Amino acid sequence: MKKILLCILFAHISTLGFSQAPSYVPANGLIGWWPFNGNANDESGNGNNGTN
Repeated sequence: MKKILLCILFAHISTLGFSQAPSYVPANGLIGWWPFNGNANDESGNGNNGTN
């Protein structure tokens, strides 16, 4: 039972890591979404993160 709960918790937490662009951003041909929130991470989920 403990393993099942741990797996469910892990699955839930891992899905939180996948960010989506807001609905007002057109997704057709979207390469990256950088909302200028203090880091250079691509929030579209495409993995096109910036570098320092």
